[in-house]
Amino acid sequence: MPNIFYFDFPFEGMQHGIGTYFKHLLPQVHKYNPVTLVKVTFGENGNVARYEKSNYNVIEVVLPSYFSEVFGKQGVTFCVARKIMSILSLNVDIHDQDIFHINSVLEIYLAKVLSEYTNKIVYTQHVSLWRIHYSNDEKRFLEDWNRSNKPKGDKNLTPILADKEICEIADQVICLTNDNIKTNTTYYNIPLSKLNHVKNGYFLEEVGKQSKSDLKMSFGFNKKEFIFLFVGRLIKQKGCDLLIKAFQVLNKKHPNTRLLIVGRGDYSFYLEQTSGLCGKVSFTGFLSSEQVNNIYQFTDVGVCPSENEQSSYTMLEMIANNIPLITSNIEAFAGTLEHENTALIMFNTTDVDSKIANLVTLMERMIVEKETRANIRKNAKRLFQKNFTAEIMAKNTYEIYNKITAR
Repeated sequence: MPNIFYFDFPFEGMQHGIGTYFKHLLPQVHKYNPVTLVKVTFGENGNVARYEKSNYNVIEVVLPSYFSEVFGKQGVTFCVARKIMSILSLNVDIHDQDIFHINSVLEIYLAKVLSEYTNKIVYTQHVSLWRIHYSNDEKRFLEDWNRSNKPKGDKNLTPILADKEICEIADQVICLTNDNIKTNTTYYNIPLSKLNHVKNGYFLEEVGKQSKSDLKMSFGFNKKEFIFLFVGRLIKQKGCDLLIKAFQVLNKKHPNTRLLIVGRGDYSFYLEQTSGLCGKVSFTGFLSSEQVNNIYQFTDVGVCPSENEQSSYTMLEMIANNIPLITSNIEAFAGTLEHENTALIMFNTTDVDSKIANLVTLMERMIVEKETRANIRKNAKRLFQKNFTAEIMAKNTYEIYNKITAR
């Protein structure tokens, strides 16, 4: 098996979904064939380290920190991309069969430079950019997308056009959902032969053996409190504001409930929303995966109210840790989970008040219906083990690598 290159750059996504994707994918790939993973990242001083992990090899190419200083919202520039390739050529034996795995639209210029050296490029399309930039408004997106003269530098269209171009450059594209496959075939005109539906996978880490009540109290909660948990960035598309409004209503009727919000973002906006619930809503900020895993052990119900996701790692983490879920009715959740069976799913509406009322109803059901919680927990865990383990994801990804190198 050839070298597999991947790039750990200082983009926001690397600290969240993409970083989690790497964490669960890469240690599993070697099980299907010994591989050498070439990790390109940043540090104070540039260096190259070679080491073994289990039964696979790692070459870590650390670029000087000043490279990261030129990264902005535009990502890797042409100049930086060429310098990266120059450094790689000097420090790693690059072969014709080597695979370069791209994971962000901010790596568009890197993909262009790589295409001058190789056609063995894999692109994982982690998000649906038109849904993000047009807030799921397909009609408005198509009005812009179908223009004969698209405005240059348009803040909405530019990243979507870059996404399309990477898909065209790549030999194979990994799509996390059928919705992304539709985007590629319908809007980008990418041939189906290049597209692969590979679901995200998760490796369940072992945690300590503290009791649920002891863990809960170690985080400052009363052991009898009912904990609702939100994990994610505090941005509009994640729906945290909707959850807070629903919790305000719920807590008046069920005062023994607490809402725990894990993630970084614009706290000032959300703190204003919780001014009347200071003792009932807790913000932790960004936590390590070990700390989050500890929180999972005493959480009663997880809530994922996102307006837009492709394949949510938060969802997988909670299911794997036996947390019953309430989710929004978007493709990432409703296309995977079944209402009343593996989750409670909000009904689909654009009316905010109706969304809040529906979410309150589902949260209240989770409090009072112990059997519903137990059944959802059991059925969702079975779904996870059948479809969403890191081993399954790695096996499907390896088959794509193998398909490329076999040509």
